[in-house]
Amino acid sequence: MSIAFAARRACPRAVFFFQLSVAVGFCLPVPPVAAQPSASQPVLETVVVTGQRLPTAAGETTAALSSVSERNATESVPLLSADMLRGVPGAFVQQTTPGQSTPIVRGLRGSQVLHLVDGFRLNNAIYRSAPNQYMALVPTAGPQRMELVRGAASVAYGSDAMGGAVQQLSLEPAFDRSLTPFGRLAWMGNSAATLSELGLAWGGSADAGELSIMASDIGSRRVGGGDRIANSGYRSHGLSLRTRHESASGHELHVFVQHMRQPSTPRIDELVPGFGQTEPSSARFDFAPNQRDFIGLAWDPAMDVGWADSGRIQLGWQRIRDDRATRPFGSDVLTRERNSSDLYTLAAVFNKRWSPRARTQYGLDVATDRVSSTRAERVGDQAFQPTAARFPDGASMDTLGVFLQQHFTPRPGTEFELGARFSRYRIDLPATQALPAASLEPRKTTLQLGLRQSLGNGLSLLVNAGEAYRAPNVFDLSALGPRPGNRFNAPNRNLAAETVSSYDAGLDWVTERGSLQAYMFYMDYSDRISSLATGEFTADGREIFTSENLGSSMLYGFELGFSRDLGDQWQLRGTLNWVWAEDQPEEGFTEPGDRIPPLNGRLQLAWRDAGPWELVTTLSGAAAQTRLSSRDVRDPRIDPTGTSGWGLLNVRARRSLGERWEVLVGVDNLLDKRYREHGSGLDAPGRGLTLSLEAPLI
Repeated sequence: MSIAFAARRACPRAVFFFQLSVAVGFCLPVPPVAAQPSASQPVLETVVVTGQRLPTAAGETTAALSSVSERNATESVPLLSADMLRGVPGAFVQQTTPGQSTPIVRGLRGSQVLHLVDGFRLNNAIYRSAPNQYMALVPTAGPQRMELVRGAASVAYGSDAMGGAVQQLSLEPAFDRSLTPFGRLAWMGNSAATLSELGLAWGGSADAGELSIMASDIGSRRVGGGDRIANSGYRSHGLSLRTRHESASGHELHVFVQHMRQPSTPRIDELVPGFGQTEPSSARFDFAPNQRDFIGLAWDPAMDVGWADSGRIQLGWQRIRDDRATRPFGSDVLTRERNSSDLYTLAAVFNKRWSPRARTQYGLDVATDRVSSTRAERVGDQAFQPTAARFPDGASMDTLGVFLQQHFTPRPGTEFELGARFSRYRIDLPATQALPAASLEPRKTTLQLGLRQSLGNGLSLLVNAGEAYRAPNVFDLSALGPRPGNRFNAPNRNLAAETVSSYDAGLDWVTERGSLQAYMFYMDYSDRISSLATGEFTADGREIFTSENLGSSMLYGFELGFSRDLGDQWQLRGTLNWVWAEDQPEEGFTEPGDRIPPLNGRLQLAWRDAGPWELVTTLSGAAAQTRLSSRDVRDPRIDPTGTSGWGLLNVRARRSLGERWEVLVGVDNLLDKRYREHGSGLDAPGRGLTLSLEAPLI
């Protein structure tokens, strides 16, 4: 394995193009077969935008992707956005606290995966590469759809899209709709949780909109066996507004407004002793508050000019607040932090179809991100005194990127995709008491090649080879303060971009009775930013770490997803995911990958009668994960002997009450199994009754 690492580090670009040429050579001999029409089905829908930027028929993209609505994603009531990704091929969901969940895509997480909301970036300058809470700050109220593209997507979207890109979409408001209320009231016994949503939808001949508000009150979590986890409750409230306006000439303007706030959410893994600990790391650790505010405009011009047939121009502003109140265990020093990111984005994407066999998509992305950060400490009853902030106050990160994707069909049933992007960044870090000012200007060029080849009868072969990258952000370069696992981060302002060469090949089969996705993938991750121990400790006993571009990783695995109608009333759906990873955190040392999910999957049997009833039984599970990195072993969230395997059985019954109302009754974790998803900060919920009354927007 070390020989492979050495060869890769010596000439990564040459290795990439050699492997790219092998992929092309493998793809070209496939004989031409007439393209087959595909039917819609629950997991992979007929229109996607993730990875393509503009709406594109699923049969015209080479990417490995899934598109799933809230109702098809889960039979449960989703409290957080990432819950919709449970049971999706290629995804594994981790929870550090009940108020936070993060998707792990092909073994990568945090800022190694790009997160989008209605086409706008969620990732910002202080986004951590570790699991983080920011996706929990996207409202789940109103009708939603989640899209996941697996593998390198930097050509389309730029930085961070290395493991893939996750996008949460609010469904487009409908014209010619009378004023229609919708909503939901839900209660979950395993956390004494309540969730309420209320919305209004309206539509005229040229104007339409949807407004929804939501609030949740989550109590202490009951885990399998009956124990309650102290300090595991939180509250949240949010708002989502989307409007759509069409002009007489055919232009469309979309307006997005979103607000989500968690006033005070405890971080469980800091407050409860973990594996290898006799005392917790902190006596207090609250995100107080975490909040996201967002306003976006999207203009779809009606155009038929020589250089474009369609397009979209977007302008957005997002503010994320990451404020904290912390006190180390055994200390009387209370620290309050105020951290925020203001992200302004401008994007223009256009599509031109030159002939039935060729089309081009190209665009421009511009972004500027401003970081505000202060920190103050109080000893006992004394007044707060300013101290060194987590980030340099006034730090900024500016982005400029241009990209082009060429699609061509040399013969019926064969679709090629070639793409390239050039990106330039400027990161400015003001001087602090400890460090002088610094500026970095990383630049990256990325390439992509994909093939979709019809094999007949709804079966297609898809092959992709691409590059992706992650530019170092303000968090990587300047974060100062406590980290999980009783660590303390010291900044390093001289980091380079991380890069990934990504390859996958798979089969995509769609018929009138069901669907199948089966993929194998390989990722070559270089210049990885790794945390290294300095051998020093803080006054309160935390080990000091800093970051360097010393790491390398190889990840490979497979992902399977299928659905099958079993007669007129029964349907079977399932997924299976597996990732294997080897890390080289520093030269000459190789170990298992960090926080890699074990073999995991889901099997779901659904029954729908001709009347109002629907019954869904879900069996989920994961194998044991005993391949741990040295960082995993030190992490108090992870058992140093490995995470045990588990199996989970959920049952749901849904019944329509007239034309507008539905009631859902279910039992979570029917066998009351006590288990922990690998890498999570607390055990999963135990047996609990769920009740929900809903008036969905149809």
